[in-house]
Amino acid sequence: MLLQVILEGLGLGVLLVLVCAVGICKGAVGMVHLYSPAVQQRWPIACGMLRNSTLKRLLRFGIAIKRGWAFLQDRMNKEKKPYIFVGLVCVREKYQGHGYMRKVLDIAFAEGNRLGVPAILETDAKSKCDKYVHLGMELAGTHDLGAFGKPYDLIRYPDPTDELLKEVLS
Repeated sequence: MLLQVILEGLGLGVLLVLVCAVGICKGAVGMVHLYSPAVQQRWPIACGMLRNSTLKRLLRFGIAIKRGWAFLQDRMNKEKKPYIFVGLVCVREKYQGHGYMRKVLDIAFAEGNRLGVPAILETDAKSKCDKYVHLGMELAGTHDLGAFGKPYDLIRYPDPTDELLKEVLS
């Protein structure tokens, strides 16, 4: 009985390794059907990042992220502080300069004010960081990943409430 369980476990382990090896050879795009529908909907974004990367480069990127620092989101989670995370703001080029980015961020800021929690986001370019600062966010930190870039953490604290102002002024 014990031998049968061990052999079944080994057999399933080998099968899992084969499935993973085939998936790696085909690229992560080839295994999208294994993910939940929510992940499959976000897949085009991930495809763009993965298509131009090798497994070795992705591993190096993961190691670079784990060394020496944590994103603002990770710190907030560790401290169990509530926040609104703005995952991705993308405005098509032909619509840029028409205030759409501000409108999207204003929704997150209003919800943060309503809940009394900050809105946070991460971006990968100084020019994008400057746009977010112009729209009311504050730079909370940067991280140097060497060849992988320089991510920027941004935060917008909720507007002080009337009750908080009364408390501070009294």
